[in-house]
Amino acid sequence: MSSRSLGSPGLRNAALVVVEGPGGVHRALCVSLSWGQMLLSPAMPYGPGSVLRVTFSHPGASEMTLRCTVERAYEAVHPAGRIAGQWLRIDGPELDTDDLISAARRQSA
Repeated sequence: MSSRSLGSPGLRNAALVVVEGPGGVHRALCVSLSWGQMLLSPAMPYGPGSVLRVTFSHPGASEMTLRCTVERAYEAVHPAGRIAGQWLRIDGPELDTDDLISAARRQSA
């Protein structure tokens, strides 16, 4: 898996997300998005191995929900300030039943 970064930690690249997991529902910032992983800040009550649903939404755009697994805690000093959070592995899109039926129809066509 490539580690090419699509964003570097810092608030100007941040995107607001909603995180759902065993610790409840929280809002966070995605401060870095790379191929197969993302960094969320602030740190949340999810331990390594926790499976989460992370939803990105932007006014005027469709929501995108990803299934992710917590990899490890993260803390660093950055020009934008101290960043504490969690690295998540992106396991894939979170599809609802309608999306699964549509995908199956496309494959059988």
